[in-house]
Amino acid sequence: MSAIKEDEEKKKEQNRFDVRHLVWSIAIRLGLGKGKVYSNDDCACYIERRFASLCVTVCGEPLSHSTLRNLTVTSNSDQIHCDIQGADGLLFHIPSQLGVEKG
Repeated sequence: MSAIKEDEEKKKEQNRFDVRHLVWSIAIRLGLGKGKVYSNDDCACYIERRFASLCVTVCGEPLSHSTLRNLTVTSNSDQIHCDIQGADGLLFHIPSQLGVEKG
């Protein structure tokens, strides 16, 4: 399979939970939280604007803002997981690249 086809397949596998987890993982390192630079509302607005095509239900109805505010919700089909910042600072931990399975 060509690299372009693989990339297209990966994009199809991503879902709204993946987008929320990616945004959360970045925002938590940049200042997400009460009294910090970014709020869940800020992140939800970003997701709505940047990833509008993923912010719909199976029936095509837009997801509510309050649903998108829940950045850490999970699903069995997640490809991107919430990456909790550890003692190693701002580094990201990517289990699939480290050979660790989801679980």
